[in-house]
Amino acid sequence: MEEKKKKKKKKEKKKKKKKKKEEEGGGGEEEEGEEKKEERRRRRKRRRKRRRRKRRRRRRRRRRRRRRRRRRRKKEERRKRKEEEEEEEEKRENEAEEKEDAKKRK
Repeated sequence: MEEKKKKKKKKEKKKKKKKKKEEEGGGGEEEEGEEKKEERRRRRKRRRKRRRRKRRRRRRRRRRRRRRRRRRRKKEERRKRKEEEEEEEEKRENEAEEKEDAKKRK
């Protein structure tokens, strides 16, 4: 019941306001309504553009980060492989030298 009363009061207030405006401005309320609608449309458009830009920026950043990470990983892997190969090569050379030394001793 209370809600209905509140709604009724609100409606009455709106009607009074509308009457006042019509008396003062001569019914120019419709034009203002159109302007407001247009302004809302513009705002929505701006918001959408901002959101799109933000999304694009985020996507770009993510892509860049992923690329950087991949590159870093690949570089690290290459470096590790190189180091391992060099160590293997050194081991082989050392073993060969040891064998030669052993032959010379005999």
